[in-house]
Amino acid sequence: MAIDGSGSADQVTYWVDVDTVTGSDHLYFDSTNKRLGIKTAGSPGCPLHACAGGSAIASQSVSDVGVFQNNPAAGSDAFVRIIAGTTGKAKLYFGDSQNTGAGWIGYDNDSEELEISATNVGVKTANPSCPLHVVGSGTAISQVSVHDVAVFQKTDADDSAYVRIVSDDDGNAVLYFGDNSNPGAAWITYDNPNDELEVSAGKVGIGVSSPNEKLEVAGKVRANTAFNVNGTDGINAIVAIVDRNGVTHTLTFTGGILTGYTTS
Repeated sequence: MAIDGSGSADQVTYWVDVDTVTGSDHLYFDSTNKRLGIKTAGSPGCPLHACAGGSAIASQSVSDVGVFQNNPAAGSDAFVRIIAGTTGKAKLYFGDSQNTGAGWIGYDNDSEELEISATNVGVKTANPSCPLHVVGSGTAISQVSVHDVAVFQKTDADDSAYVRIVSDDDGNAVLYFGDNSNPGAAWITYDNPNDELEVSAGKVGIGVSSPNEKLEVAGKVRANTAFNVNGTDGINAIVAIVDRNGVTHTLTFTGGILTGYTTS
């Protein structure tokens, strides 16, 4: 059977009928470097090079395995999709010849969760020091503590670093603390409707690691307006003040009136 057709060098040919083949300027195969190009209009830049629009870029690195581009205009977007079943998982794996699934990023369609298997994840750093390390500016710091779960840094000269928890105008912004048995044992809440900061802890220490009272402060305390003290029964209240010599001055209030003063 005679085969007829036409094409150009490096174009991938395909059958158009039972005895005719042709080439396409949308499919190129570089037989020297073993590279396949889709709409690259010439030699592809890596083993798999797909160009949906714009001029095909040259190879950016000898380590490039695949390039997917769509850049006909400054505002052009480029997407790569991994599609699974409605209750399945779509995953992108990373690894080496010894462990081809050493790390992965996956999306669970059933639970609608994005999962990352890596031990440490870095944002703008190639050397994250803990499970989540985000560098806004500056050089990534080394591990400060083996207990670090997350580090957020912005360490260029004169930089400040903020972490925000933002809720709706009628909601609360909450930071929880706890353990395995009680992950919500304590919390700090900002109540947006009432413009109040609330602390749930039984005892709060400022400059004190193990407070003995509801509020223990290492240092001076100043009230620019009234300093209100109410007893737990609504009648009696006690204020204890420790001076620089270690002497405790105890003031007792009954019904809002000072009724007792002792030192110890």
